[in-house]
Amino acid sequence: MTTLRDYLLKYFDEHPFLEEALHENLLNVSALARQLMPDLEEHLGKELKEGAVIMAIRRLDPPGSYRAKHKLTLYIKSLGDIVVRSGLVDYTFINSSTLVEAQAKFLQELTNMGDVFHTFSRGVEETTVVVSQKLDETVKKCYAKERMVQSRSPLSSITVKLPQTNTDVLGLYYYLFKQLAQNGINVVEVISTTNEFTVIVTESDLNRAFQVIHGLKKN
Repeated sequence: MTTLRDYLLKYFDEHPFLEEALHENLLNVSALARQLMPDLEEHLGKELKEGAVIMAIRRLDPPGSYRAKHKLTLYIKSLGDIVVRSGLVDYTFINSSTLVEAQAKFLQELTNMGDVFHTFSRGVEETTVVVSQKLDETVKKCYAKERMVQSRSPLSSITVKLPQTNTDVLGLYYYLFKQLAQNGINVVEVISTTNEFTVIVTESDLNRAFQVIHGLKKN
């Protein structure tokens, strides 16, 4: 027979970030208890007092959360090199039948340009291109026939090398974004590959963003 504790353990296991808020005393336990009571009473087949639900929530010690949090902490400390680049420009274009041709033309132009930063991200309706500022004229030439939504600069990128097990770690990106947001840092763009994670920020936010990400490895 399912008990009140069993139900709550399952609920928090399915909502790990609520559990984090609970253990950091950021959660309004009374409000959560009121929200859960209808489902709890239906599931358990009896009436419950709000105080009993509140007490049960406060007494919870979900075993999975600490294992997950410990795994995430160890993983954060094992993050690889951090690479910083400045002087970047972000362009966003409306997807079109000729956009791929424009991209191919742009890549051909890059063949003899050496080590310059460039990345593409294609969505359902838009494509974003982030490049070194020195490529500004090249982008404008190659994409001259495309409809540009916006262009933003000066920007900087912070790339973090991730261990190959990163896809198995619950909450990695949530944790990184939370730390940046709590420090008042706006993320302009996000770029990721299997083992790399890049955030694009304004140059005015670069130093603080680097300190936050670098500090995660130390702390």
